[in-house]
Amino acid sequence: MNKSTLIRFGVAFLLLIVSSGTYVWWHSKLQITDREVTSLAQQIQDTEESLDRATVEKTTLESISDAEASIYSHFVAETDIVSFLGVLESVGRATGAPVSITSVSSKKGEGHAMLVVSAKTKGSFKNVMRTIGAIENVPYYATISTLTLSYVRSFVSKKEYWTAVFVLNVGSITQTASSTQSL
Repeated sequence: MNKSTLIRFGVAFLLLIVSSGTYVWWHSKLQITDREVTSLAQQIQDTEESLDRATVEKTTLESISDAEASIYSHFVAETDIVSFLGVLESVGRATGAPVSITSVSSKKGEGHAMLVVSAKTKGSFKNVMRTIGAIENVPYYATISTLTLSYVRSFVSKKEYWTAVFVLNVGSITQTASSTQSL
């Protein structure tokens, strides 16, 4: 082999090694970049899935909040006790047997706070029973725990009427302080 062929072969071999090295270096850079792109694509997909879940959870939370507000509307809040007692008294006026509240206290029972309202109503049997029925159906979480009916007939004034004394348990959002009013 002559010297010029050997030089050409050496230059060609050197070019082959340099181009092969460049190819390997470039290929490794492309693989690194490809892994980074794949990782970023996965992060984008995870973020989109998280946003979708957040949207679903937000919608669910809004519907739960509406349901919670609806449920809490059936309980008496500490700030609404007076208006609730006004509802009871207005029921009595509307049915013809006035309701008077004798005491209000709070108790903790069955896992939630309750108001205990003692009251009485007086009038004809029909009106008293209508009042008791209307109180049982007020739009609150309320139950009558005790009810005592009595009939009074005055021979002197010739008046007769029925009296109902009852204890009403009402669901409360927070416990309240006891208060008693004398008759």
